[in-house]
Amino acid sequence: MSNTGETTISVINANGISDANPPTKSTTIKVADTPTSVTALSDGTKAYVALGHCPAGFNHVTLPTQLASCTGNRVSVVDAVGLSEIRTIPVGTGAVSIDASPDATRVFVANANDSFTNSAGTNPAGTISDIRTSTDTEVIRRLTPQQNPLCQVSSTVFCPVQTPFMVRTFP
Repeated sequence: MSNTGETTISVINANGISDANPPTKSTTIKVADTPTSVTALSDGTKAYVALGHCPAGFNHVTLPTQLASCTGNRVSVVDAVGLSEIRTIPVGTGAVSIDASPDATRVFVANANDSFTNSAGTNPAGTISDIRTSTDTEVIRRLTPQQNPLCQVSSTVFCPVQTPFMVRTFP
């Protein structure tokens, strides 16, 4: 669980949960910046944390009004056995949501405040980072879909893109 406004994530013990035995926090792990979202690999080896550097009190209810304040551009890699941060990965600006592929080979990050530069200049643009978990490197960063699908991109025209705020993977 990400502890927004802090530089930690919490590990929740969900062993044997029931009405009489609710889940409990078992420990906290220090990460490099304020987290916005956490995902764990299905093989149980690592967790990845979007370090969005959002203001205290940020959550998915306040997201629309506070999204521009999220300026973090890294993902923390956490050793799930040793319960410690082992590295960070640079991604696009405004890393607000993260999810892992079902086969544990890739992690995807929604970067809400990124920018894109081409011959039309530098433009604000939401992006999605694709991280390979075997090497913990960003292999590609893609623009999110255009706001207006009828806009014609050219060497001098940049069509505004959607602002991503959540990424999810499905089997």
